[in-house]
Amino acid sequence: MVALFDMRKILLLSVSAALLCSSSAYGQDNGWFKSGRASAEVSAGVSSNGDLQPLWLYANNWGVYTQYRQAEGLVHAKAEVRVANFRHFTMDAGLGLVGKTEKGRSMLHEAYISGKAFIFDYEVGLKAHSPLAEFDEMTVGNYLMSSGARPTPRIGVGIFDYWSVPKIQDFVQIRGGFYIGRLFNDDYDAEYTKYYTKDVLLHEKFVYGRVGHWAVKPYFGLTHSVMMGGTLAAGWYGGPKDVPVDFWASFFGKGSDKFDDAFRGETTNAAGAHQGLWDIGVDMDLKPMTAHVYFKMPFSRWPGTRFIFNDNNKDFYLGGVFELKKPKAVRRFSLEYTTMSNQTGEGMLDPLGYDKNGNQIVIYTGDLLAIEGGLKAWFYEHFTEEEIEEWHSRTGVWPYEGDGDEALKFFEV
Repeated sequence: MVALFDMRKILLLSVSAALLCSSSAYGQDNGWFKSGRASAEVSAGVSSNGDLQPLWLYANNWGVYTQYRQAEGLVHAKAEVRVANFRHFTMDAGLGLVGKTEKGRSMLHEAYISGKAFIFDYEVGLKAHSPLAEFDEMTVGNYLMSSGARPTPRIGVGIFDYWSVPKIQDFVQIRGGFYIGRLFNDDYDAEYTKYYTKDVLLHEKFVYGRVGHWAVKPYFGLTHSVMMGGTLAAGWYGGPKDVPVDFWASFFGKGSDKFDDAFRGETTNAAGAHQGLWDIGVDMDLKPMTAHVYFKMPFSRWPGTRFIFNDNNKDFYLGGVFELKKPKAVRRFSLEYTTMSNQTGEGMLDPLGYDKNGNQIVIYTGDLLAIEGGLKAWFYEHFTEEEIEEWHSRTGVWPYEGDGDEALKFFEV
């Protein structure tokens, strides 16, 4: 709340102009290069906070505005042309540029081809589009696949909008998509980003089902996002060096044997950094309004895949976007309630610690249980008898007992 009050004195100037490249609308004529459109916007923002622009300015704007700046001016120009327009195939090509007053911050924002082949949608390149960011301009934005960040180079294919299964009168509607791409290396502050992993790959996919036919359409969906690979920064786990990639292990959230000792968590847990999102709700087309009401539950651990049947799934956001068909003063409005305090529970303790000689060690209980003498021999090799007995007197258990859980807890203090 303090940050909000620090940003009260804000100036935002915006001028936009639409420049029509063709009077023909998409879909009117079959053929090549039938239509196009272009636009340009000039904006400037100033905040009284010296390090951060206001959330409402930079959020859900595809990274056009820089978050960690007090002020900036920019020109955002973009154009799109319909390259091919046929019954079963369309192709658009687009380009977007952002010029900024700050040296070195201007960028190529969009450069893509996209379209449709039969029932399938496709995207290649940098495109400010997400099938799941349908209501980002009216809400806090989708937890995954939102419009909050700059478009990344990627390839995507799927059925992005709901498609009705034939011959059952729209009773069953489905949609889904698959993306693979690479994250940009954010260099806004070299003092921090020098520790970041560079050239990280990002895979995202989603699948939704909806009951159609009626005015009230309940739906259910799941989104999965995973970061993988990249190059470790110097000083981190023996970096700089490349992080191995096992795409199919990351795709299914499984462990992989492609990783060495520095990344054993990728073997014993799952390859990559994973996030998931359950989305359940209803789309309504009523006489006075249309409405989209939703309940979304993010998770970052495998038990979260059990949806509400898992005690750790306590984070959620609940809301709705409503649009009046005969507005007088207000046409659209949204309501949301968000709680993210649980963060999918405590999770597993980081199995890092220091032995009696001051050396950093990593505990992999699966390996330790297999060595000769088991955990007990390993503990007495790396720790003093006094440390082990002190732990026993304080907790009532020995750190080498059981299946390794106590061994992980040994480093909690």
